[in-house]
Amino acid sequence: MAYSLADRWSTAILAGAGASTRRNQDFGADASLAIEFSFLPYEDATRRSLTARYDVGLQYFDWTEETVLFETQELRPQHQVQLQLFQLQPWGETRASIDARQFLHDPGLWSISLNGDLEFRIVRGVDLEIGGDIAFIE
Repeated sequence: MAYSLADRWSTAILAGAGASTRRNQDFGADASLAIEFSFLPYEDATRRSLTARYDVGLQYFDWTEETVLFETQELRPQHQVQLQLFQLQPWGETRASIDARQFLHDPGLWSISLNGDLEFRIVRGVDLEIGGDIAFIE
């Protein structure tokens, strides 16, 4: 849920939940408050955007198996900075983002990730999508 503060500024409440066997999570949830700046006018957001966002909040984890830190459940404060690019073109669309996250209870626990995808419209209703992610985790 977002609220516009000014021409290129907005604030939001973010929340999510899910599970992932690949990530050892029986259940995970997060909630945070965010502020975002748009480098491009919001009127252009349906076809192109470049935004920077900062958020601070809580993450909850219910682990399937005990972690390397001997945890089975955790509630941790964290903050994040994200820079995100989106473009919609007649031939398809592109997305790219860089995220930096850090747990506030232990500043030595952080991650930086780069994500991107390129979608080519071959014919109406058929797209080819190429994407990739890389992360550095401490």
